[in-house]
Amino acid sequence: MPFQFDMGPEYQTNAWITHKHTFAMGATATCDHLGRFTYASTGYVGSVHDSTAFKNSCLHRNKDQFFQGKEYLLADAAYALRPTVIP
Repeated sequence: MPFQFDMGPEYQTNAWITHKHTFAMGATATCDHLGRFTYASTGYVGSVHDSTAFKNSCLHRNKDQFFQGKEYLLADAAYALRPTVIP
């Protein structure tokens, strides 16, 4: 889920351009069944795909710290099916 901006930073401006030709910074966030945020990560340039940012997140790399038993995330179709992710 990218946050859009009117203009990009002066440093590596083109990296912040999305496939829709807007400037953005990527974010990964999860919430529980009550809508409370349980995890958030930001900082990826807009050109990085959501699933790539997720693969590099602590949420994915350290599953044991975030998931217990049969817990999983419901995600959109951009994400791959995994033991902890159901697109």
